Amino acid sequence: MRSSVKTGASRLGALGFLAIALGCAALAAFTIGNSMKSSYSGTRVAPVVVATAELKAGQPLTRDVLVVREWPEDAVPAGSFATVELLLASAQHATPTVGILAGEPVVAARLSSSRQGTGIASMLSPRMRAIAVAVDDAAGYTGLLYPGAAVDILATMRDPMGRGPSSKIAVQAARVLSVGLDTDVATRRIARTEEGLDKTADRGTFVTLEVTPEDAEILAVARSEGRIDIVLRNATDDAIVETTGARPEKFSAFGPTDEAVALAAAPADGAPKGNVPTVKRKNRSIQLVASDKSDVPSKSSSTGGAIEVLNAK
Repeated sequence: MRSSVKTGASRLGALGFLAIALGCAALAAFTIGNSMKSSYSGTRVAPVVVATAELKAGQPLTRDVLVVREWPEDAVPAGSFATVELLLASAQHATPTVGILAGEPVVAARLSSSRQGTGIASMLSPRMRAIAVAVDDAAGYTGLLYPGAAVDILATMRDPMGRGPSSKIAVQAARVLSVGLDTDVATRRIARTEEGLDKTADRGTFVTLEVTPEDAEILAVARSEGRIDIVLRNATDDAIVETTGARPEKFSAFGPTDEAVALAAAPADGAPKGNVPTVKRKNRSIQLVASDKSDVPSKSSSTGGAIEVLNAK
């Protein structure tokens, strides 16, 4: 009897000890958890967009490589984004200027600007090039040009053979990437002047065009040797039109000169067309006369012979 009492008491003691141990463990876990949470975030966190995988410099930003994570509020980096939508809207066409590690916050300071070359490059179509050209004040201040517009480039140059100036469309259906510093029509900043006129801030006299490598070469020559003008066209019209170019004699009120008519009638190889009159000259003698006078008759002139007099002083 005495043995059974001792066995029951020992069991109760073991159960009590186990209950006390479990209670202490639970209290310790709760205390440690609160301590770790407090030391990590101060109980306050904020949403931050981070990279889901390693991003290389120049790699376009897409939704599948971005995700929102909770970040300690007191450790949120400057220039971070709270949502993926905000990042993509604020950094349109932007790419990382340096590599970004997986799990690292994406901040504005490490992204390219669409107003600089790093941002423009990401807007280019494959196998295309970007070239900046100057435009006159009329095209700039009238707002004729805008990002995304389709344009032709008119080149005016002097003929290298000395036949005068001419104008011809050098490049057709080029796309405007930027006007001044603006790359997006929707985000162009409008400044109201005192006269009530709309004027776009940062409007420059340069536009950046997307062209083929061959067209870039043509524009470089035209810009260096002559003048270029930009002509707006319908963005849905991609037809290439062959033109003959324009020369002053084509629209002069005096009409074309005989020389211009002969030049236009001449074939490409330079040989004259049609019946060409032959001029026969009599035998002439050339006599050099040393004299201070402008004209000195020779003996041949007194006899009525056809001569040419070359005076040498």
